[in-house]
Amino acid sequence: MKDSGSPQTQTPTEDVLGRPSKPQQNLPRIPTPFRQRAREFRIRILPILAFGFAVFGVVKLMQVVGQSGLPGIAEGPQALVHSPRAGILAVLNVRQFQRVEAGMEIGTILIDDPRGQLEIVQAGLELARLQLQPSIPDKNAFNYERLRLEASVQKTALGLAKVNLERAEPALKRNAELRKDHLISEDVYELSLRDRDFYRAEIEERKKTLQEVEERLRVLAILGQSETVGTNLAMLHIVSTAQADLASVSSNIVSIKVFAPMSGLVRRVWAQQGESVILGAPLLSIESDQSERIVAYLRQPYNLQPEVGMHVKVASRNPPKERFDAQIAHIGPRMEAITNVLAMTRIGFVDLGLAIIVDVPSNVKLRPGEIVDVWIDSPSIQPFRNPFRPATNKVNAASATRL
Repeated sequence: MKDSGSPQTQTPTEDVLGRPSKPQQNLPRIPTPFRQRAREFRIRILPILAFGFAVFGVVKLMQVVGQSGLPGIAEGPQALVHSPRAGILAVLNVRQFQRVEAGMEIGTILIDDPRGQLEIVQAGLELARLQLQPSIPDKNAFNYERLRLEASVQKTALGLAKVNLERAEPALKRNAELRKDHLISEDVYELSLRDRDFYRAEIEERKKTLQEVEERLRVLAILGQSETVGTNLAMLHIVSTAQADLASVSSNIVSIKVFAPMSGLVRRVWAQQGESVILGAPLLSIESDQSERIVAYLRQPYNLQPEVGMHVKVASRNPPKERFDAQIAHIGPRMEAITNVLAMTRIGFVDLGLAIIVDVPSNVKLRPGEIVDVWIDSPSIQPFRNPFRPATNKVNAASATRL
């Protein structure tokens, strides 16, 4: 029997194999390798962070897509220069993307059309006819002189008729006495009576004619006072101007200079120097470097009816983004196919839209062809209602004012 008061001795423990195990002591902590820590981070923490960033990106993307407006394209004035005559493009002073100013000489065309020479000959003949033909004042003077001659002839005839009447009246009286005495026949008396009545009637008619001619002469007295034939100042001025124009046409019949109709950049050159061109052939196109309007398309289905005068907000896509306010200037009359860069092309699909034209303020710089976003911002916008669907009282105001 063991004494309970004696100190107890610790018996060594044994492991599973029956070997004595060492007593437990405070051992130093073994450090975790960095590779193990990176592996734990990749397995446990990284998926959580990736999921969080993905959710944040999706939310931001939905906000951006929800706030995007109508895509529009900026447009500027354009001009297409055509050949005024058939010939050879001898000189071309511009190249593609070169800036030109309005009125600048852009080329010279050598004319090889034989019809030009024929036109010159016809113009010369017309000018000669104009020089030989009397002017209107000269014609008026000639007519006035003719009327004066007619008046003189009537006066002479009237005087002769009066003389004949003075001779016929005594002869009639004498024949009347002789007729009473049966010294002359009835025929002789009738002949003298006829002569007297004829001269009386002639005098009356001559007086009436002379009075009408003199009245006409008084009316045409102002027109009859003309310069000498061939010295009309107005006609001389017309002839000199026609001669100058004929000389200018004759000098230009060999070559014609072509000038730029507007200021801008040469977008495309259709004909090169030395090529033959026909009448109306395009030579080059000029496009302004400043946009004047924006063309946006409202695709179906749309929940608003756009109207002219509605306020819009426009934002460019190039940094730094420029925002400005404008108004709807025009609206297309019908849905039309979108054929520019704004079209969403798919096989067997035609992209349709309602064209909305927005004027660009003069203080805003937009390049032609630049794509912008357009928001319709007007309190007068009414949501579009389907006539075949009953109207509801709850209308999402944000969807009614945002495209």
